[in-house]
Parts: sequence; C-alpha cells; structure tokens
Amino acid sequence: MTDDQNSPVNPTEESAGQLSDSPPGAESFFDDPNIGIPATLQGTITPANRSEPAESEEELAQAFFADEDVEPQEVNPHLDQSVNAVVVAHDGMAWLPIVIAALRAQERSVQNIVVVDTGSKDASTDFLLREFSPESIVTMPRTTSFADALAAGVQRVGISDWLWVLHDDSAPKTDALLHLLDAANRSDAAVVGPKVLGWNDRGHLLEIGVSIGLGGRRETGLERGERDQGQHDRDHDVLAVGSAGMLVRRTVWDELNGFDPFLPMFRDDVDFGWRANSAGYRVTIAPNAVLHHAEAATHRRRSADIVAQHPKRADRLNGMRVVLL
Repeated sequence: MTDDQNSPVNPTEESAGQLSDSPPGAESFFDDPNIGIPATLQGTITPANRSEPAESEEELAQAFFADEDVEPQEVNPHLDQSVNAVVVAHDGMAWLPIVIAALRAQERSVQNIVVVDTGSKDASTDFLLREFSPESIVTMPRTTSFADALAAGVQRVGISDWLWVLHDDSAPKTDALLHLLDAANRSDAAVVGPKVLGWNDRGHLLEIGVSIGLGGRRETGLERGERDQGQHDRDHDVLAVGSAGMLVRRTVWDELNGFDPFLPMFRDDVDFGWRANSAGYRVTIAPNAVLHHAEAATHRRRSADIVAQHPKRADRLNGMRVVLL
C-alpha cells in the first residue's frame, strides 16, 4: 500500500507505536466527558463527500494538533485553483479518523476527496462507508500497488488544477494545504512537499525532501533522530518529496503518467520526483506546511501485503531499481 518512507527508525516512535493502536490525540479526545464520542466514529453523520468539516471533526483535528500553535499569517489561498485529494487506505483505522478530520478541517479546503481502500481487514471499510458516499470510495484488492491504487483514485476524483496525495497514517496540519499552494505559486513549482514530523514524537523530523544514494539508500539529509527546531525552515528545491502530503500539478501528473507501477511500494515518490526534475519541472519543499506521519508499514505496525520481504529490504531493492533503471 502506501510508501511509509524510510527515515531511520526512531526508538521513541517505534515503542510508542507498540503501546496502543490508537494515535495520540485520539485518547484524550475520546476520554474527555465534556466532548463525548465524536459522530464521525459513531456513524451518525450522513455519508457525503463534504468539503466543510462537521463540528466533531473540527474538535478531533484540534485535539490532535492541540500542542502546536498556528500563528495567523497573510497567505494567499489561491481560491481560483482547484485541489482534489486522494487518500490511500490499508488497515489504517488507528489513524484514519484523524487523517480525514484533518483533511476536512483544512483552512483552505479541497474540492473533492476520494479514498482508495486496498482490502482493509480492520474497521476502515465500515468507517469509510459511514463517512463518504459510495462514489467517493474505490475498493481494490489487498495486493494492489500504491501506484495502481493512486491511479484509480485519480481517475475517480476528476480533473482539478492540483492533486493532493495522502496516506491513511499522515495527518496534515490544518494550514498545510494553504502553505503548499502558496509555496507552489511563489516558486512556480510542479511538485511541492511538506515538512514531515513523527506521529507520536511530534518533534522528530522525518523528511524535508528526499534524495537517493548510488547504492539505492534513501537520503533525507537529516541526522538520525534529528529534532525540528526550525533549522530547515526555508523553501528549497529537492530531487523529490515523499508521497505523503505531496501536492502536484494535475497536468504534470498526467504528462508523467503518475507513479510507476513497476515499483509496487516504496521509492515510487523518489522516481516520480526524479522524472519531474528531468522533464524540467521544479520540485520544492514548503516547510511551513507540516504533516505528521506514522510510517506504519515501515515500522511494521501493519502488514504490507504487496511486498514479500521485510519493508526495509523492499525499500532498498526498489531504491536500487530507481538508480539502475
């Protein structure tokens, strides 16, 4: 399924992920008797592909991002440009409600959302059926590659100026899309990525753009366990950005034929960024756009049915394919 890309394993992230199937923020939200169980998890909201969040979804997103200040900024929302989002889900119920809540709570809302479920065996399917109309859900087999799942979602979601790619374990901060669009328009970039931080360890810096070494190793330019102190907070061009939170011009996506299905999982984003650069397009990072990523498949918090090897071995093999081919 999704390419929970391979920054080095952080012990805090790994151990925290083993303590509970529920992400931080969900526990405090559900345990607060003054708030109550959100309607999104009870199935009482009428299924629809809503662009405006329900009150309980706003609360869920606020609870998850409660310890992160959002400073008001004068940023052009570029309302003249349409954005459609595609979320790929695979046994992601531990994170999916917060991801959908964060997506719907964006200060700069998307026009349409399509979720592609690749044969989830947990409660993800029931959750999606409660939350979305049938035409907003694409169901595919468990062995579907991320590239094929994304292609099906893109076909279903329709035409727009921009395509926003999300994993079911990647929650964008509520002003993330606002900053991604602003950075893209200021730099005339075709592909833009957010600053990616840990899901449990919120200060763990996972990605600020990615590259690749000659041996196929994924290169982030970060120290192992590096903390986010704003030291990389400047827009800058990169070879590629991770697929979690990637914003790409739809015309460029179509021209490059999306992700390569030959790479069933992992490194498809590096390959796409490389091809975009080779075609003369600009790929950049917008560090003011923040996304929290659980990297669930990489840390084996769920099965990766599309690959037979250990996720890190599959990642390295695909890295070598990208370099050699």
